[in-house]
Amino acid sequence: MRLSSRCRPGLVALAAALLLAGCGKQTTLTEEEEKRGNPLFDTPQPGATGVRRAYNRTQVGNDLKQIALLYEMYRSDTRKYPTKVETFIAYLDRGDTRHLAKALKDGRYVLVLTKAPNSNTVLVYEKDADGYGMHQVAMGDQRVDSMSTQDLQQALKNPGG
Repeated sequence: MRLSSRCRPGLVALAAALLLAGCGKQTTLTEEEEKRGNPLFDTPQPGATGVRRAYNRTQVGNDLKQIALLYEMYRSDTRKYPTKVETFIAYLDRGDTRHLAKALKDGRYVLVLTKAPNSNTVLVYEKDADGYGMHQVAMGDQRVDSMSTQDLQQALKNPGG
């Protein structure tokens, strides 16, 4: 590659040396400094709340979908649906699904026991609505939707549609 006549090789070498000198410097941050610079901790940066909310909504949706799938898996393993929430929590309280059991125990998610889940049946939902009054809900067909608090209450009053 040919350098233009205006570029001086000495300047390029000096810039490269300064760049490399800065790259060798290692900086260690304390845990508190790392948290301050990370938008998932605290909320010092504008827009960080939206990032955190989007992450949390995705995580809640994934959790609800897993619980709905595991509800079907319970039926497949035992040839019946659970009759008590505690029985299903005990089923979840092993291996990779312990966090789901804990979320149900802590009341973050609410399981609705049903013997015939279908696409119109609310199977599990998040207890607290988000800032917009919406709950994420897993239906009996393992589909995850968002519902307003009013729509959720109505769906729980009229199971099956």
